[in-house]
Amino acid sequence: MLIYKIQNCAQQPCIILHFGIGLVGAAIQRTMFFLSPPTHIEEVFFPWDLAPAQKQLDLILNKTNSLIQTADIPIYIIWSAGKCGFSATTTETEQEEIFFNAISNLLNDYAAQLANPVFFYLSSSAGGLFEGQSFINSHSKPAPKRPYGFLKLTQEQHLLNKTALKAKIFRISSVYSKYLPQTRMGLIAVMMNNCIKHKITTIFGASNTLRDYILDEDIGQYIAQSIWTGIELSQISFLISGQPSSILSIQQQIERISNKRSYINFTISKSNASNICFSQKLVPDGLYPSPLYSNLKLLYLNILGNRKI
Repeated sequence: MLIYKIQNCAQQPCIILHFGIGLVGAAIQRTMFFLSPPTHIEEVFFPWDLAPAQKQLDLILNKTNSLIQTADIPIYIIWSAGKCGFSATTTETEQEEIFFNAISNLLNDYAAQLANPVFFYLSSSAGGLFEGQSFINSHSKPAPKRPYGFLKLTQEQHLLNKTALKAKIFRISSVYSKYLPQTRMGLIAVMMNNCIKHKITTIFGASNTLRDYILDEDIGQYIAQSIWTGIELSQISFLISGQPSSILSIQQQIERISNKRSYINFTISKSNASNICFSQKLVPDGLYPSPLYSNLKLLYLNILGNRKI
């Protein structure tokens, strides 16, 4: 995790405790550092084992105390961390739930002792909460179908019950990047990479499965800008494109860009075939989703140039 201090657009200091520098976390960090190069930055190891994590949290909070100069300095906790993926088991999600609850409880206790405002920015999952719903709007209710979705809903509810933390929840749809991630790759990166290398992509869905894809940089810009400007956010925001795309349409775009055939094996088990589509009216003000096709072209060029993040 990272501890860093920046100046916002009003030249006032902000302290950020950033847990999880993966695909989304790294995009937030890059935009934040572009908007305001940190006046202080420190990397602290934060293990995914509760007992040592609690000890490290004490160290992190002591370091945070040393950066607080006045009571009006806001503290932002960005939680873009997590070990579980969409297909995680109940055992895995239960372990992560215990971990998250314990750490967020300690952070809430810490915030209760301060005069400073403490915000908690939680990266949640729009897909996990609304799997199988084809037109999600402001009236739609979360209805998880798998352990991962229940984990994210539980995290949201747990955080909203914290009295000292100002919770801001971001329900994020399927994230992709213009670069090839060094960690876990999503569907779009796998399809493009395999097409370039003449490999078969195995998909646990169907050609007409509809999903909403959002660029990591678009998420990073929205969240970083909200901190830098100090704008008041809704308690729950949907970070989505509002433009559903089928697997077939993505395949066709990849073939058009690469001028190659994209080979896909659709498994008999359609364990990830449900549509997850959102109303454009859920896209919050200040989020400007960039065009999928243009980003696919950049992804293609970056893979050819071996550019990774």
